[in-house]
Amino acid sequence: MASRTASFRAGDERRIDVKPFYRDGAYLVVVFEIANLGPDNGPNEVDSYMGEAGSHGRFGAFSVTDPASKTTYRAVRIGPQPSGATAPLNLKFVDPGWAVFRTEPGTSNRGFFYVPAPPPDVRAVTFDAGPFGRIPNVPIR
Repeated sequence: MASRTASFRAGDERRIDVKPFYRDGAYLVVVFEIANLGPDNGPNEVDSYMGEAGSHGRFGAFSVTDPASKTTYRAVRIGPQPSGATAPLNLKFVDPGWAVFRTEPGTSNRGFFYVPAPPPDVRAVTFDAGPFGRIPNVPIR
């Protein structure tokens, strides 16, 4: 659908390949693959996508915007914050969570997260892919 690259520390390059999004009941599933273009393994690549001002989920720096209404949707959080939890990282989101991701150069990982679905008449959205930038007109299937 669309691809973008981004540089991370020490010149490591990553590419995001955005797939068409789809509805799952009252939610929109945001689907993509992230590839390590090298030159190094680097840190667990998902840590780079959490975002400071985002939802603090695995992909907290990412969001979806309905271009007509300008409404922005962020990852769906599930359940209450655990008792005694102080860090936002203890919250649970509808995403891969603490899954193990391959980080070797030349490998890729499929990622996803759920956001509240925009109205049914919305057929395309803008995907803010954090360090990869904004990707307009991502179709909803």
